[in-house]
Amino acid sequence: MAVIAALGAAVTGSVFYAFAELSADTPRISNLWPFTVIERLSGSRRYDHAVSPLFTQSRRPESDRQTFRPLLTTVKEYPDENVTIDFLPPIGHATKSATDRSFHIFPLISHRAWTADDGSKHQFSSFFPVYHHKVDGPLHHTAFFPIYMSGTSGSVSYPIPFKSAKDYVAVFPLYGNLYGALGNDRITFALWPLYTRIEKKISGAETPFVKHQFLWPIFTYGSGGGYKSFKVWPIYGQTVKEGQYVSRFVAWPIFNITRNLNADTSQPKDITAGLPIYWDIQEGNIRSKSLFPFYGKRVTPDLERTFKMWPAYINTKYTKGGYSTKDYLWPVFSRTEGAVTGYKFWPLFGTKKKTQIAGGAVTEDVSTFYLWTLGKYERSVSRDSKRTYNRLFPIFVFGRYDDAAGYKQRQVFLWPLVSYQEDNLQKVKAFSFPNLLGSFESQFPMIQEVYSPLWRVIDYARQGDESRLSLLWNFVDIRRDQNQLAMSIGPIFTLHKNASGLHEYTLLSAFHIKNRGSMKVEVREKNQEVVLRNKFLPPLRGKAGMGGLH
Repeated sequence: MAVIAALGAAVTGSVFYAFAELSADTPRISNLWPFTVIERLSGSRRYDHAVSPLFTQSRRPESDRQTFRPLLTTVKEYPDENVTIDFLPPIGHATKSATDRSFHIFPLISHRAWTADDGSKHQFSSFFPVYHHKVDGPLHHTAFFPIYMSGTSGSVSYPIPFKSAKDYVAVFPLYGNLYGALGNDRITFALWPLYTRIEKKISGAETPFVKHQFLWPIFTYGSGGGYKSFKVWPIYGQTVKEGQYVSRFVAWPIFNITRNLNADTSQPKDITAGLPIYWDIQEGNIRSKSLFPFYGKRVTPDLERTFKMWPAYINTKYTKGGYSTKDYLWPVFSRTEGAVTGYKFWPLFGTKKKTQIAGGAVTEDVSTFYLWTLGKYERSVSRDSKRTYNRLFPIFVFGRYDDAAGYKQRQVFLWPLVSYQEDNLQKVKAFSFPNLLGSFESQFPMIQEVYSPLWRVIDYARQGDESRLSLLWNFVDIRRDQNQLAMSIGPIFTLHKNASGLHEYTLLSAFHIKNRGSMKVEVREKNQEVVLRNKFLPPLRGKAGMGGLH
C-alpha cells in the first residue's frame, strides 16, 4: 500500500510539474490512462477524464460540465450561474436559474415555477395522469383526474383543453359547471349521466341553443337559437334548424336523412344514408354518393374520387394539382400520371416524381419508399441547390445537401459501425466508431452526450481550426489548434508543439518528475540522426525526415 501511495503521489506530482511551465494558449495533455486524462486548451478551457469514459469534466469560461456516465450530467453556466441536471436521459431533467426552476421525470412527474418579466408568478405541476396544477399570476387551475377540476377564467389544458370565460368547478360525477368546454359555452351536469345541460350561443340568434340530456346519451331534447332537437338514442332522433334543414336518424348509425329547407340552394345540405352500404351526401360544394362496395364517387373543389368494386379499383383526380392516381387492389398497386408521375407495389416499393418549371428554372422532387416504412429515398433538385436523403432503418442513413453558394452538409450513419457528419457553414466535422444509436444519435443531443462515449472506440471532431481525435477512450488523445498540437499515447509518450514550431517530447512522462516531463531534442546535421536524451533512460535514436521527427 505504501508503494501504491508513493506511486500515486509521484504521478500526481508529475502532472502538476508538467503544467507548471506551460503557456495558457498552448494545448497540453497529461495522460495517465486509464485513471486520468487532463486536457488544457486555449481560452482557459480544461477537460478532465477519469476512468474514461465513465467521468468527464469540462471547464470553460462560460460553463462547467460534469458527466457521470450513464447516470448524471450537470451543467453550470456563467455569469448567471444557471444550473441544468440530466439523469438517465431522457428520463430526468432539472433546471435552476434566478427566475426559473423546473424538474421532470418522464413521463410521470413535471414541475416548473418561474417569474415572468412583469414580476408575475407562474407555476406548473403534474403527476400524470392523476394530478395537474397550474398558476398564471392571479389565474389558477387544478385537476385530480377523473374526479375533480376547478379554476379561474382562462386557458385550461388538462384533462380537456378549453378556454373558460368564468370560474369553473366540477366534482365528477356529482356536479359540474364548465364554461367553454368541448366547443360549448356552458356545460352543467348533476349525477352524470343522469342529467346534463349544454348551452351554446348561435351566431345571429338572440337566444342560445340549450340541450337537456337524461341518462346520456339516451334521452335528449333542446331548443333555442333557431334549433329544435329530440332524440331517443339509438332508436330515433331529429334536429331541425328553422328555414335551413331537418336531420333525422333511425336505428343509429344505419339510417340518416337530412333535407334542405332553404330556398337558397347555393349551399345545400341533403343527406340520405343507409350505412354502411348506401349514402348520398350534398354539403355545400362537396358531393358524395356510394353503393358500397360496388360503386362510389366523391367530388370536392380539389379532387374527384371514384371507386368500383372497392378496393379493386380507385381513381383519384387531383384537379388543382393536375395529376391523377389509379389504385388497383388498394393499397397494393397504383400508378400516378400528369404533373406528378409514379407507381407503387406496396409494401415493397413505390416512387413519385414531381417536376415544376417557373421562370425558366426547373425543380424536380423525387420521393421513393422501399420495404415500407423501413426504406426511404428523397431527392430535390433546383437551380440553386440539391438535396439527397437515403434511409434503410435501422441499418443506414445517408444525407447530402449542396447549394450554389458553396454550402454543403453530409450525414452518414451505418449502424452499428459508423457515424459521420459535416457542415462546412459551421466548419464542423465529426466521425465515430462504433455507432450503436444510428441516426437517433444526431436527433437527441443529450443521449449522444451521455451514452455514446461509452462505446466509441474512435471519436473524431473538428470545428473551425480545432480538432480532437480519441482512440480507445483517450488512450490515444490528439488535440490540434491551428499550428499547435498536443498528442499523448497513454502514460507512455507525449508530444507538444506550440505555434512557433517548438516541439517537446516526453517518454514515460508519469515518472519524469525532475525534468518536469520533457525531453530535449538534439538534431545532428551531419547524418540527420535524432537523439532523445533523458537522465533516466538510454538515448532513443531515430531518423529525421523532411517533415520533422518520424
